[in-house]
Amino acid sequence: MKRVLMIGLVFFLTACVTTKKIDPIEEAFKTVVYEDGITTDEAIIIAKKIVKEKTPPKSYNLEEPLLLTEFENVPRHEDYWFVGFHEMPKGMFPVVFLVSLNKQTGKIVFSRSYNMENEWVLQATFLKLYERNK
Repeated sequence: MKRVLMIGLVFFLTACVTTKKIDPIEEAFKTVVYEDGITTDEAIIIAKKIVKEKTPPKSYNLEEPLLLTEFENVPRHEDYWFVGFHEMPKGMFPVVFLVSLNKQTGKIVFSRSYNMENEWVLQATFLKLYERNK
């Protein structure tokens, strides 16, 4: 009887160790289709994956992405999605993790912490990108 229980325990522990946890962000990322351009939903999925890869866990609120549109001063802003995530916990200055990606290709052109009052950082990044691709 002890032998049967021991064998059962070994199988149970093996099953617990080998069970792979499914990551919803990774699963959603598998559904992104790049060939037909990037939709807003796909942009959010890509942005979540980038934030998850580049920041410590629970640094930013991935459950409430922000689709930002107030970048008229950024060169060729209409060609890009701007997806932000609020910092957790919120600091003294409002900071988001901003991911900017091309609407046609899905290529990431900007991904880092960003203070919304420092739009010049984003303007400089996009101006440099625009000048390089002329």
